[in-house]
Amino acid sequence: MKETERNKLIRLLHDYKDVFAWSYQDMLGLDTSIVEHKLPLKPECPPVKRKLRRMKPELSLKIKEEVKKKFDAGFLAISKYPRWVANIVPIPKKDGKVYYDIKEYIKSREYPPNASENDKRTLRRLSMSFFLNGEVLYKRNHDVVFLRCVDAVEAQQIVKEVHEGSFGIHTNEHAMARKILRAGYYWLTMENDCFKYVKKCHKCQTYADDVIGPIEPKASNGHRFILVAIDYFTKWVEVASYAHVRLKKVFEKKVHPREFREGDLVLKKILQVQKDRLGKWALNYEGPLVVKKVFSGGALIFTNMDGKDLLHPVNSDAVKKYYA
Repeated sequence: MKETERNKLIRLLHDYKDVFAWSYQDMLGLDTSIVEHKLPLKPECPPVKRKLRRMKPELSLKIKEEVKKKFDAGFLAISKYPRWVANIVPIPKKDGKVYYDIKEYIKSREYPPNASENDKRTLRRLSMSFFLNGEVLYKRNHDVVFLRCVDAVEAQQIVKEVHEGSFGIHTNEHAMARKILRAGYYWLTMENDCFKYVKKCHKCQTYADDVIGPIEPKASNGHRFILVAIDYFTKWVEVASYAHVRLKKVFEKKVHPREFREGDLVLKKILQVQKDRLGKWALNYEGPLVVKKVFSGGALIFTNMDGKDLLHPVNSDAVKKYYA
């Protein structure tokens, strides 16, 4: 670069030095109408889950400095709670298994009694993902977010609040787990607890989703049928479009036999004689009911929860199991 051009460039940068961010506090962000972040991903390439990477010690110090800068700028913050929470895992068991007390190990660096070398190695590996602040244990998330570890009692309260409270209305277990993580909580059996709670939710079992039939006009590829398969526990939806639909093939592919026994709790599908004024907000199932007798042809006789018999038998294709 020539000397004259270099001097012009220096003067230009000095004149517009206010557009540069010299610290995190100066980074106010841009309007999304001007620029927006986008990941150039191909829709035909599914995402791949990779193993968690471990940083070298020399890089960990640099990362710590960057995290401290973000703390000072207010980008990151640790949620503090006055009440102490239980250890992430209890220790003693009579069956001989070793349960790792991560909180106690982080505090004193002492192994549980009678721990083997494999147990010690596992405890060291697990403790790398946790952080102790005073008497409160936190889990380090992959995006450097600290999640507070909670006990079983508080975990049940959190699951109920997220599923039925102010966080949303009756989401599935995957969305519930993500919302709990975003709220800053963690426990080991979080996804499994969310699945069990959604599976036993009365409203989630008595309401169902709509199924889309033939569409007009046809799509650009000539397809006019949309097949929707819904798992009523996970609420995961699979959609595929077809130009022609063979009912027998589709039925045998998606429908599986269900067996009912005497004493089972079930829900009976409500068959609307006329269009309900509530539309999609109306109940799709009623119950729970108790199976009193099962016939070989698939017909069922029910009683209500008070033991009173229903007047007419019902085919098993209009019934699904109820989980309580």
